[in-house]
Amino acid sequence: MIDPFSMLIGGAAVAWAYNYFTGEGESEFTESEVTMMVISSFLCAVAKADGQVDAKEESLIRDVFRDQLKNQAETIDEDRIKVCIEHSRENEELQNAVINHAQQDADFRMHLFRFAWRVAAKDGKITDDEIEFIVQAGRVMNATDDELMFSMLPYVRQTTNDDTLGAAREVLGVDAGESVTDIKKRYRSLSMKYHPDKFHSENAVVAEMASEKFRQVTEAYELLVGGGGGGGGGHEYILQPSGNGIERASDKGLCRCYFCQQKCKLPPIDHIETARCGKCQALLAFDKDMGQSLLENVVEGS
Repeated sequence: MIDPFSMLIGGAAVAWAYNYFTGEGESEFTESEVTMMVISSFLCAVAKADGQVDAKEESLIRDVFRDQLKNQAETIDEDRIKVCIEHSRENEELQNAVINHAQQDADFRMHLFRFAWRVAAKDGKITDDEIEFIVQAGRVMNATDDELMFSMLPYVRQTTNDDTLGAAREVLGVDAGESVTDIKKRYRSLSMKYHPDKFHSENAVVAEMASEKFRQVTEAYELLVGGGGGGGGGHEYILQPSGNGIERASDKGLCRCYFCQQKCKLPPIDHIETARCGKCQALLAFDKDMGQSLLENVVEGS
């Protein structure tokens, strides 16, 4: 389950930031406040990445700040929180502090990414500019491709452009107007033709070529039919309200969030792919295979 960020970043980042504010004298900020100012400096930058800071995004940043102080048994002063966030907004020194710490601490880096995606999604959509900002920040933080992919998975619907869909149809040899049934028939035919088991006795070059073709055929099929490319409606499985299994999403039904277990009401089925958890902003519906994987690896491990 996604942690509500009930952790301190500690280490060099806080020490550096605290010294930045104290100098030779006393600081007006507590260490817990400085910790959250380091974090909120990055989250404020995420909120601004698309050129407009939504009130809901601002509210979530305050919530993150407030929850952290609560976890540290600090007094909650709303005016104080606003002052701290204003000090951290567009503060390059604090942003450098959070980046430097994230470069050294993979666990913190993943928590930071997840809250960055939450902030980006809080206004109901994640823009290309926000995606680009978080991904580029991840590169600077030395994040691996896998880290970026897994942090993004709960929040960003993988979209497919026309060129990619066209390439997939070309691999399978089908037209844009082909039905799902026709695509499945073509896939079965090609997958049998190029299945690696049929090429064990061939030389290594032929076997490798067949294996690559089989991979391309499989990926093209999953894209067109299983992955939301326009035929199969791939993102339609939700976690049952009981949390015990997955099921096809129903019109205005109920489900639980795969990631935080919050019970949620679904929108009309036509809008299911944009449905998000009101608590953690994670997507609610995924394709069947991904839903089953999330059930086994996220829910059961929480």
